[in-house]
Amino acid sequence: MAASASQDKGEGPSHSSTSASKHAFISFPGALYTHSSVLRAAHSTLAPAGWTLHERAHSGQTDEDTVQWVQEESGTESSSSSSSSSAQRTLYLMDYDLIPFDSIHPSRASGSSTSASSASSYPIRKALIRKNWLYSSIQSHSVKSSSSSSAAAVAGQGSRSALSYLPRTWSVDIQFADDLDELLIDELYDLKEILDKAEGEGEEKKWFILKAGMADRGMGIKMFDSLEALQGILEEWEGDEDSDKGSDSEGEQEEEIEGEDEGDNGVLLGQLRHFVIQEYLSRPLLIAPNSSHPTSYRKFHLRAYVLCIGGLRVHLWDEMLALFAPAPYQDPTEDCDPKIHLTNTCLHADGSLTEDGRLAQENVHLLSDLCREGARYAPSRPGGRTGGKLTGEDWQRLKSLAKATIGATFEAAAKGSGSTNWLMWEGCWEVLGVDLMVGWEGEGEGERGGWRMWLLEVNAQPDFAQSGPRLQKTIDDLFCASLRLAVLGETLNTEAEADATSGMSLCFEEQMRGNW
Repeated sequence: MAASASQDKGEGPSHSSTSASKHAFISFPGALYTHSSVLRAAHSTLAPAGWTLHERAHSGQTDEDTVQWVQEESGTESSSSSSSSSAQRTLYLMDYDLIPFDSIHPSRASGSSTSASSASSYPIRKALIRKNWLYSSIQSHSVKSSSSSSAAAVAGQGSRSALSYLPRTWSVDIQFADDLDELLIDELYDLKEILDKAEGEGEEKKWFILKAGMADRGMGIKMFDSLEALQGILEEWEGDEDSDKGSDSEGEQEEEIEGEDEGDNGVLLGQLRHFVIQEYLSRPLLIAPNSSHPTSYRKFHLRAYVLCIGGLRVHLWDEMLALFAPAPYQDPTEDCDPKIHLTNTCLHADGSLTEDGRLAQENVHLLSDLCREGARYAPSRPGGRTGGKLTGEDWQRLKSLAKATIGATFEAAAKGSGSTNWLMWEGCWEVLGVDLMVGWEGEGEGERGGWRMWLLEVNAQPDFAQSGPRLQKTIDDLFCASLRLAVLGETLNTEAEADATSGMSLCFEEQMRGNW
């Protein structure tokens, strides 16, 4: 039996486990960086508010083990056997697989007079975290909606549909490489037209990125510039699968997609099946993050942490990370080096990692630090005459772009997903990792007004450890703000108050239940 963390560490109120009315259970056994950060935040915010904290980080647990642990630590055999006890609140701050969602179902919570439960994850959110579902949900809402999103309108970008916040995207369901010919006649006919046209003399080469819909940590990411190259990628993955025929079962869990080193990060075509193809953003904003190499411009993407509460408030944590590719940028070529073009930090396993396997600090920066230090950015076109230095005004501008992008896309995903693909239960909330790309649009050269932002993907249970020890306090502060808003019920009355007190900015708010 785990002891109360607040008693172990001498922090927070000294309530006994049987008399306390509020219990928070913390367990992230597969992510000790996250576990320790959440625990510190809980001691800082929940313990002073009367919560008793319990924590354990050993692996091999299940959601059934969680139920038993909660009963033992809170002094009750079951939620229905304590009719004489005072009202009790239970908070599950845990890895998704450990949360007993049955015990926090809204119908059960509403029928109980003695307990109320909440959790740090939604039970279902595939409309966000699966790349093909995210695109399909946003596309569905954009097609059905005759007006722009309310989030975009609030941000002063009312003329844009939510779909325009994504790179041009195609959703692909394919099990065998030979199926590509049929897809090129139907769902991918316009992609074929683009690639065929780009083959013409004097035409600009077009590049695209193939991504597995469910894979993470950089698995299944490939660049291509021709139909032949796309066909070759699919055949390569299908060839890897031939050595594992026995796993092609309809009953296989979709999450079980990782293999050993199969020659391409463990990708097996038949097991993944769901992909997206996105147009490569050919004019990314390039920044030189290292002041000692002021013209070593590198590609990057922003990792924004987004807090979603209930059904539905969406908040942006203002301190966004800039995650850089480890090599200076060059235009893509036939033999593309992933260290130049792919900014996913899990892909660069040699030279760009520290001895303990963590991302080298020179590849991870706070966007606010880069703007405060005046990091240089490259001209909008190769050989252009102007670049510039980032400023505090640029940080505010980029934050505004992020708010508009996140607000519009999350609104569309919620409204276009249907009632079963994102279950927005009251009492559930989640911190998600959102990847954003900044680039140029139009022909303006070196003008900040030409910056544009796209949403690339949304990650559940993001790898907070990529922030490294140097930025540990930033992650601690993120969880503190999240607990104050999602658990303690603090509200943000104005944007100025949000910036000054919590570091959170409201991107979207609307009661979504019953809107489908």
